[in-house]
Amino acid sequence: MESLPIHWLKGWTLCLDVECGPRPEAVLHRLYGTVTYFDPDTGRLGFSPTGDHPPMAVPVHRVVALTGNRQRRRPGQVPTHEPYDAHDPMT
Repeated sequence: MESLPIHWLKGWTLCLDVECGPRPEAVLHRLYGTVTYFDPDTGRLGFSPTGDHPPMAVPVHRVVALTGNRQRRRPGQVPTHEPYDAHDPMT
């Protein structure tokens, strides 16, 4: 995470897959928004979801994946979140 070019990523809508809830009942959720910071001292990733939702700090140990999608990059083109199982990796 420390090597991510956060200053480049701030303008892109990204897909953040996170593990939520207590283990072993944890589930995966897919969030869309922008990365705002990474703090290696606290192990947190700043994330601002689409749809004017408040920003959040995500513990890095809960991050499963952080990806982009050229077809769904701009605000207004993506939902705030969607069920992880509904994602079609071919689109």
